[in-house]
Amino acid sequence: MTRLTDAIQFISLAHMTQGYFTNVPRELYRSASLDASGDGGRWSWAVSVNRTEATYQSSFEEPSPSNSSAGASGDIQVRAGDAIPNIPTWTVKLQTQYRATPRLSLRAVIVTYGARYAQGDENQGDAHGALPGYTVANVSARYALGRRWRLDLSIHNLFDRAYSDFGQLGVNEFTGPDRAFSRAPAGWRNTEFVAPGAPRGAWLSIDYRWP
Repeated sequence: MTRLTDAIQFISLAHMTQGYFTNVPRELYRSASLDASGDGGRWSWAVSVNRTEATYQSSFEEPSPSNSSAGASGDIQVRAGDAIPNIPTWTVKLQTQYRATPRLSLRAVIVTYGARYAQGDENQGDAHGALPGYTVANVSARYALGRRWRLDLSIHNLFDRAYSDFGQLGVNEFTGPDRAFSRAPAGWRNTEFVAPGAPRGAWLSIDYRWP
């Protein structure tokens, strides 16, 4: 458990390129982890389950004009107990490794992240709600070419899963035809911007170990 006093927080304004830093009187981070592992001959495995509760412990007002629950002045009321944005509550990691031969080993890792709220939705009142959780699978293979040479192949996001790992409320100015920039501010819309996660990627490397 970690308690923070006068924690620094970035407040983003409607156009996202503007903002400022301020201090939040109190924040609380509570985390618990459960880990298990095993090894049976050629197979080994490990499981990790983590729960993190990151919350504000003081009430305050902040500007968030793109939040659908904002008042006429564009401010939202954050209350003690509201979740800090962009921190998932649950993280689950499962990994397994198979030693096929003395030289070849195969590894798979599956990671699941729970839902999280976007920046600007510190009060959890925006109509978009939380960003959904997601699961990513990664695999790798390692082959010893000799005493000092090693070949590694890794594939991230094996199933090319589309997901978002960050969110921020803001104003969408590209509301013209074919999503072109609109010169009429009246047509701009408040929305939830998300950062897409990395697509499938593969890496091949050769390592040499010095004596």
